[in-house]
Amino acid sequence: MTFMCPLISNSSGGVIAHLPGFQGPLPFYLQTGYEEVDKSNGVRLFYYFVRSERSPADDPPMLWLTGGPGCSVLTGLAYEIGKEDGHEPNFNLKGYLVGNPVTDSNFDGPSRIPFAHGMGIISDEIYETAGYIRSSIWANNASVREALGIHKGTVPSWSRCNYYIPYTSEIPSTVKYHLEVTTKGYRSLVYSGDHDMVIPHIGTQAWIKTLNFSIVDRWRPWFVDGQVAGFTRSYSNNLTFATVKKIDLDTFLCMLWFASYGGGHTAPEYMPRQSFAIFARWISGDPL
Repeated sequence: MTFMCPLISNSSGGVIAHLPGFQGPLPFYLQTGYEEVDKSNGVRLFYYFVRSERSPADDPPMLWLTGGPGCSVLTGLAYEIGKEDGHEPNFNLKGYLVGNPVTDSNFDGPSRIPFAHGMGIISDEIYETAGYIRSSIWANNASVREALGIHKGTVPSWSRCNYYIPYTSEIPSTVKYHLEVTTKGYRSLVYSGDHDMVIPHIGTQAWIKTLNFSIVDRWRPWFVDGQVAGFTRSYSNNLTFATVKKIDLDTFLCMLWFASYGGGHTAPEYMPRQSFAIFARWISGDPL
């Protein structure tokens, strides 16, 4: 998990000033550590904490959780921007933002075939690029793991996603949870890469429609530097949906290349400037 907030206090954390492979001190504040989530079973989550570069004393905390399930948050930190058991959170929750979210298999899964057909996708070849291979080599380097403060023996070998973690899937749909938090008044933004075949935006829009919220701001383009960056629609209960538009053919083909691995549906990885604009505007309370 990744924290992006003004302050974090944890006795197991350490400030990282240098990392192997990067010349000079890191240009941002980085702290890593472990957060205990299940004391009886000895379960701890490793975290990265990055201090806000805008106004640390005033900016709200942000918690970034990577999906998969089983995918490392290091990829969120490196490639993207980076309540339990019925208990209320110990901070003042203002809203939530979800990107290309796995929500309900009744909507997500069936949307892939018509989406692929509409995009004219015919190839099923899957390859890994040198960039992902290099990141795996770097993350498994002993000096890097030591610099990041990763305890020996906790993770034998780092991989971007571990799909072999034993777990029981008990929540087939999260639609009702979206309905619950939005009707309580929390602001929410759901965004999708418009060329994502893993969780296609047409499936996401389908489950949003089942919430039966009235439309406040009809379908329109949103812009970054005068260029169309995607399309957006706003609903009642402070819910906004937005797409992140693919601009160049090369990047689009790169997304298709990794669609079966799930890499293509991490919108901030492929369109960082546009995705950061979404986040910056939303966290500041500005409309897209």
